[in-house]
Amino acid sequence: EDSLVVFVNRGGRVGGRILLGREQYLLRPGRYAAHVLSEVVSDRLPDPSPPLVAPAPRSMADEDPSEGAVADDGSVIDIVILYTDDAEAESSDILLEIQEAVDVTNEVFLNSQVLTRLRLAHAARVDYAETGDAKTDLERLTDPGDGLLDVAHTLRDEHCADLVDLIIADDVDT
Repeated sequence: EDSLVVFVNRGGRVGGRILLGREQYLLRPGRYAAHVLSEVVSDRLPDPSPPLVAPAPRSMADEDPSEGAVADDGSVIDIVILYTDDAEAESSDILLEIQEAVDVTNEVFLNSQVLTRLRLAHAARVDYAETGDAKTDLERLTDPGDGLLDVAHTLRDEHCADLVDLIIADDVDT
């Protein structure tokens, strides 16, 4: 009771997250087929910042919201997750951690009797130099014509995703 355990096997590499009440543990692949189990010390985590709100794309005001819409009951949210070189460097296996995050979210939804589920439509590394300012990175992710993260919009459309997420170095394992 009051616990959650999720393990992900990706190509023989196993990772996971264990939640026991307020305690949290991460299992990550280590070297030479070993694994590392570490406790996430919550009092060392940064204070939660207020949520960032993505600015509306410049052209959105001119578009008809029903144009190009596809009938969708909302029970599955398709997500494209992108990550930077810095985020990948801080991770033992970023793709495993991405799948784990989707699986943990779905398990939390299930336990909360939320009918919606996430589906990982695509995950990929992007050629982008992080700014160190999450708000700036978010603005660049949402601006389809700035020439910086335009691939996000292409991949969103290509994979018919509802959401796009960009993992930056500070996001890994938190």
